[in-house]
Parts: sequence; C-alpha cells; structure tokens
Amino acid sequence: MVSVDGVLIDNVSVTNTGAWSTYVTETLSSSVEITSAGPVVVRVTFDVGSMNLDSIVFIDNGGGPGSGPELLDDAHVRGGSNASNNYGAEANLKVKNTGGSDYDRRAYLKFDLSSLSSEATNALLELRVNSVTSGPVPLELRKVSDDSWSEGAVNWNNKPASVGLIQSFTVESSDAGDFISLDVTDFVHAERTVNNQATFLIQRSGSENDKMVIFSSKESSFGPRLNVTGGGSSGGGDIVVEAERLVSTTSGATASIIADAT
Repeated sequence: MVSVDGVLIDNVSVTNTGAWSTYVTETLSSSVEITSAGPVVVRVTFDVGSMNLDSIVFIDNGGGPGSGPELLDDAHVRGGSNASNNYGAEANLKVKNTGGSDYDRRAYLKFDLSSLSSEATNALLELRVNSVTSGPVPLELRKVSDDSWSEGAVNWNNKPASVGLIQSFTVESSDAGDFISLDVTDFVHAERTVNNQATFLIQRSGSENDKMVIFSSKESSFGPRLNVTGGGSSGGGDIVVEAERLVSTTSGATASIIADAT
C-alpha cells in the first residue's frame, strides 16, 4: 500500500525478481501531485508475507502541473520518402543520421516559459533515454528561433531551421532507461525575453552511420522536462526524496520516505 500523508493512494503488487540488486519498476495507477514546499511523508506498507528488499526509489516523471515550464509540443521528423509524414502522436522521439535520407530523423521540443517570473539561475533539459543503438552516439542540442510549429503538423519538409549550437553531448548505451540532463540556462534566459517560448532541436553529429537514440516523448509516461531553479516558476517543483534503504521486511512493516516539493 502506498500512502501520502496518511491518505491511501494505491495498492501495488511487486514482482519477485529473484535476485539481490535486481530491480522491477511498478507504476502507480493514481498520480500524486505535491504542490507546496515542505515535507510530505510517502509511506509504503508491506501487507503480505515477508521479503528481502534492497531499496525503494520514487521516480518523479515530471510533465504535470507545478513541475516547471510546460512542454507544449514535441515530435521527430523523418527525411526522404517520409518527409511529408507527421510523427507528433508517437511516444518516442527518434534521432538518427545515415547515408540514406529515408532513415534520417531529428527531434523538436517546445516549452512554454510564461510561468517564469524572473531569470532562472539554472535550467536543465531532462530527457529520458529509451534505447541506444551501439553507443556511444554523438548528438547536438541546437537553438531554434521559430516557435510557430506544432507537433501535429511538423514534418521534414516544413521543420524549423536551427540558428545555433547549444552544446554537443554523447549518449552511452548504459544511459538507456535513465534521464540525462543538459544545461540550457543561457538559451532559456534569452527566449524568456522574446516570446516566452523555447524550441530545441536534437540531431546527430559526426559521421553518418546507423546509430540511433530514442528518447521518450510527452505522449509517454516519462516525457522531456525543463527543470528550472530560481526562475520564480509557479507551483511546486521536483520531488526531492531522502533515500530509504531496507534489508528485509515482514508483514505489516512500513518504509517511510520524506519528499519535498521545492
């Protein structure tokens, strides 16, 4: 049973992985929104049998109210014979560069910055890596000034152009299943004063090959997010969890985890 400040949120069945330090992810069917700063007790109670449990990790998937600037649109585009196709409804953002344009893909993301009342001291673009084909894969995060595109209409033929490089970065095979963070503070500063929107382009760099990186889109459970501190963003922030490590439990045992919305 999972409860927040004494209120039952969900009942979750946990699969026995059969091995120490081998993990399984269980998703709550009910969402939890923490909207104000201060401690919140998230309690997990084990009500059946006994078990050995290495640790519990709560994942804040972002993208909800109070979690920072809203992700308005995201989509990848594909070249060649697919240049007029739209992929905005897909749960993935694919990035690839090959010798054949039919397989080239680039990803676009657009955030609403209107919730920021002042300049951010730090802004991180956080992307969940779904899969990596033969990492390491070199990528570029680029600036886009044209924010008029939408995820339901953008394609390779009408995609907005890049106006400069934010940074080059590399995705490793070991990053699959994890979030990576990219510093975009300067670009967010600049775009907030223009029209309160920021569009990012992710594309391959280096030589052409068949390596591809697939990120989660906002149509998935782990969409891209913009983690801003010091920007006066309304609502609560990311969930900060004080780690709780367990060795074993018995029926009725409880693990309490303190979370703050900061």
